[in-house]
Amino acid sequence: MSEKFLNRFYSQQPVQRKLPYRSRSLAPHLQVINRAIEDSFNSNSSNTIPAIRKSLEERFIQVSETQLRRFRDQLGYHRRSTKYCQIIREANKEKRLEFCVDNSALNEKFHECIFTDECTIQADCSVKHCFVKDGDYSSRMRKRAKHPVKLHLWGGISARGYAKLVQDNSPIHKSRYTTQKLISWNVDVIDWPPESPDLNPIELVLGNLKNCLRKKKMRNAEELQNSVLDYWRTLTPEICARYVNDIQKKMPRILEARGGNIYEGR
Repeated sequence: MSEKFLNRFYSQQPVQRKLPYRSRSLAPHLQVINRAIEDSFNSNSSNTIPAIRKSLEERFIQVSETQLRRFRDQLGYHRRSTKYCQIIREANKEKRLEFCVDNSALNEKFHECIFTDECTIQADCSVKHCFVKDGDYSSRMRKRAKHPVKLHLWGGISARGYAKLVQDNSPIHKSRYTTQKLISWNVDVIDWPPESPDLNPIELVLGNLKNCLRKKKMRNAEELQNSVLDYWRTLTPEICARYVNDIQKKMPRILEARGGNIYEGR
């Protein structure tokens, strides 16, 4: 019997799909177990399998952690990295809603705004991950200075040109001195909703800047400054305009979230 014949024979066989895992001993409790898993992750997506198992044991249902993981996978739950976001108080959710409703009605594009913010960066090792073999603890260690070189940055972007100033509600921005100075300089400041970094495109720029600096090895203030300037030169008017235009896409999502957080990941 030739290899060609065997290959043709197997290729003509119907595809056998793997049946989902079913435990006969748990069949009477399967619906309860699936409901417990869904309720647990819906209330807190960081819940653990041991915690779910314990809750089922309190209901006199004995199930192993391995079986629970299989049921969890069948229900479509997958492990993903946790994303942290800004805490938004209820009063500020209302302000975010009002801001999005008003500007959506006006079809505001924010092209005549300059978005500003500050941040601090440092010349230090800040890599998040490394690859080592089991038992190799020394390769995981990175040297870090007690007082690394730091730079305090203030930057801004605009889609078209400066006309109105946008800044967050930091105390230094809302202080009487700052407010009076801006008024004396005839600077038109937009009343931006508090606790809303997701609406300020400069936050994306500063976040990308820090990610870029993590990939470089900087030893002094000059190298740190040059790395910042290298990144800043890559910010073309087209990139800035795209970041600003994203505000219009985010406002409907904030309305759907009733002023709450929105996911900005890929």
